[in-house]
Amino acid sequence: MRATKSFRLLVLIAMLVVASLTFAATPAQAVELLVSSCNTDNVKRYNGTTGAFIDSFASGGGLDAPIGLVFGPDGHLYVSSRTTDNVKRYNGTTGVFIDTFASGGGLDGPSFLTFTPAPVPEPGTLALLLGGLAAVAAALRRRKR
Repeated sequence: MRATKSFRLLVLIAMLVVASLTFAATPAQAVELLVSSCNTDNVKRYNGTTGAFIDSFASGGGLDAPIGLVFGPDGHLYVSSRTTDNVKRYNGTTGVFIDTFASGGGLDGPSFLTFTPAPVPEPGTLALLLGGLAAVAAALRRRKR
């Protein structure tokens, strides 16, 4: 009886792990287009479906000649400020300036930004996890008999 409860618990945990990894790996659908506007020193926002102009989303904080932009893992917008040789951080929802995120170290005319992706488990890893949990459950069932 106890081995059956342990087995059910392990199966439930395995299902929750797989479900959470699948959900986290699902990319969000883009609904807006952000464009760095070098000559106006801001980031413009457009409707991602129609292309209609919405507003100037991010500006200020000394942003000068923005070239590249990217959303970080924290959900904030990072914009390279080419002529001031730094990277500015803006609130990813409101566009409000937060701070100068990166500068120095010989950074000269930053153009393109990227964050390295967080490691995502491959299907083989998940299969190994499930196989290991099944083996533990089987061992518990055999030991109780």
